[in-house]
Amino acid sequence: MNIKFYYTFLILLFSVNLIAQKNRSNDLNDYNLNGLVKFVKEDSLKVIDRSDKKTKQELHIKRFYSESRTVSRTFNKEGNITQSQVFTKYGKPIKILTYEYHGKLKYKAIDRSLSFNNKIDFWNFKYDEKDNMVETIIGSEDGKKINERATFEYDNNKNRIRAKQYRNSSDHPNLFIYYRHDIFDNLREEIVYEEDSTVFQKHIYTYDNQKRKIYEEHYTYMGMSEYLSDEITSEYNKNNDVIDELRYDHMTGNMNRWTFEYVYDEFYNWIEKKEYFEGKLLFINTRKIKYYDE
Repeated sequence: MNIKFYYTFLILLFSVNLIAQKNRSNDLNDYNLNGLVKFVKEDSLKVIDRSDKKTKQELHIKRFYSESRTVSRTFNKEGNITQSQVFTKYGKPIKILTYEYHGKLKYKAIDRSLSFNNKIDFWNFKYDEKDNMVETIIGSEDGKKINERATFEYDNNKNRIRAKQYRNSSDHPNLFIYYRHDIFDNLREEIVYEEDSTVFQKHIYTYDNQKRKIYEEHYTYMGMSEYLSDEITSEYNKNNDVIDELRYDHMTGNMNRWTFEYVYDEFYNWIEKKEYFEGKLLFINTRKIKYYDE
């Protein structure tokens, strides 16, 4: 498995998830934002005291999470995102993603990675007659050069059931993902296959009666053997924000608890979020939100 291509595909799928989920009304729902939000600027500050002696778990957390940074997102009046930007902790922009629309459907995105010699990728989205996204192409503006391509299939309820990734201009997929949903259209299982039909990963999800993900199982495969790699259990508050997350890493035997505290504005959007690892404050996130009716 080429890990680089796999994680590129995950990023691509995440972007598609923000576009093609069943029963979604706009992008604000995916970010759990209420009201007519116009702009959000989110600052994340790491507060680890580097003079402390770190446990192996904390060092892993430090490597997994990025340093302090800022992310901004701009939405149109329909609640769909038109631009997102990522800044370093010094305020320097390192990534800009701009979306263009035909009606309510995204049809193009321009991805500028300023930290990689101003690399620019162009994303083109294609839809079927039911407005399901059926293909995403990442490449040059004129479409002659293709870096990544993905195709998607859906059931009669507009749930995605299959995804395929293609490298460059190849017609042979190098990665497959199969999806299974429950009777409430919640995603229950996704299985990732390599191009030789070998299972690479499997993910199983459980939801509460408000369609919130409360339990996850993640499996990895070595040959024909299946291994449970980690489990995640989540609890939510009345605003549908996670307040407690228990993570069990079966590979290391570590069990970690993350807890979250929020401060909300009058629209019940959080403007401050504190993240605790085993009771110790690690991150303070703040958001400045502008609304269209202000």
